[in-house]
Amino acid sequence: SNAVSLEKIITIVDASTFDDGSFDACGPVTIQVRRMTANCDPSDIVFGESVTFCCDDLGVDQQVILRVTDQGGLWNECMVMAEVQDKIPPVLVQGLPDITLSCEFPFNTEDTEQFGSIVMDVDDREDILLTAEYVEFSGEAKDGLVLGNCIELISDEFTFSNIGTCGTGSATRILTFANQQGVTATDVQNITFINPSPFTMSDIDFPDDISFTNLCDISATHPDNLPAGFGYPTYVEDGCDQVGLDYEDQVIDLSDGALSCYEIIRTWTLADWCQNTNGTFAIFEDTQIITVSNIVAPEITGDCSDRSQCSFDIDCGPMYVELVNSGTDDCTGDEFLKWTYAIDAFSDGSIDIVGSTSDASGTYPVGLHTIYWTLSDGCGNEDLCNYTFEIENCKTPSPICLDNLTTEITPMDTDGDTEADTEQVMITASFFDGGSYHVCGEPVQLSFSDDVTDTLRIFGCD
Repeated sequence: SNAVSLEKIITIVDASTFDDGSFDACGPVTIQVRRMTANCDPSDIVFGESVTFCCDDLGVDQQVILRVTDQGGLWNECMVMAEVQDKIPPVLVQGLPDITLSCEFPFNTEDTEQFGSIVMDVDDREDILLTAEYVEFSGEAKDGLVLGNCIELISDEFTFSNIGTCGTGSATRILTFANQQGVTATDVQNITFINPSPFTMSDIDFPDDISFTNLCDISATHPDNLPAGFGYPTYVEDGCDQVGLDYEDQVIDLSDGALSCYEIIRTWTLADWCQNTNGTFAIFEDTQIITVSNIVAPEITGDCSDRSQCSFDIDCGPMYVELVNSGTDDCTGDEFLKWTYAIDAFSDGSIDIVGSTSDASGTYPVGLHTIYWTLSDGCGNEDLCNYTFEIENCKTPSPICLDNLTTEITPMDTDGDTEADTEQVMITASFFDGGSYHVCGEPVQLSFSDDVTDTLRIFGCD
């Protein structure tokens, strides 16, 4: 077979190329050629001075008929096989530019041409058009150019490097062109995905501080239950961010465990898992203060009326008295209510006994005493009451009477005219007292009846 080398895409080959010394004994000859199939030019199947070969002829031997004609018009033919070869290597005239893109770009591995193509005709070059927040080309944003005869793109592949869920990382695109002889030309395009506007504190709106009054249920302070603007942080993230949030509460109970009034220091933490520097993620924190106060005073519900009780102790000793109180509050449980009492023994204006319980029961001496109760809810609210409790020795006094008293009547002026108009004597109950006493030393009152004011009797001649 004859080797035919394509010098360009359409190559004209003269008939003499296929002649191996044809002759006529009588004189010169004319050489013509035609092809059995017209792969490149329809006229190739008609004898002429030349035929054309093209890329479609590569890979398969092509049949060519050579005709030799003498001066007398006699001719003869022979069949020649032509092996078409492309020995011109592909030449990469202009590669594709490297591209840096923002990571939210909708990257499609099946559509490699979105990052440009390498064409084989300078007139086919087009602009590379990409729409993203950030686009930067390392050179002219146009298609590449490869030149040669019978070249084709044999591969256009991506190799990915550390592109994760955050969308950042890089990809390498390798384009390989080859001619029929296997000579190749390769272009490498690097595509880098970055986050041009990382998540920052300015993208976050943290909840404001908030105050409540008389909020008895602490669960009402959960972010789910707070009004808009005071619950969860709001933030703006894009496809390049992965933001997670959490919070931690420090509860400062101002009511000694009752949680009737308290302050919550709520620390909000947001992390962008896409910002990782040497294993350390970007952290954003802010503190929210939630204050709960209580202005409802507790209520003493026990009996605060004055009371007394009798003692019949012959020794006039002290006596056990039950002094118990009770109360309630809107928020503070009974176990957290704070009781104090102060007792003014004998009600003389001075405090003699104090305690911090709702039970002041105990043994108290005979006499009149005053107790002052204070009930506090731990939030600065309190209720007060006081009453007297008296311990009386109810044993009756012992009377001692003088008998057979003798006295004289005396003239008296009863009408104020300075002249005596009657004779009489006034006698008080004490005249008959022979030393009456009470066993406890209590003072006794002397009277002529159970009316203690009945202390005087008048006797006359009648």
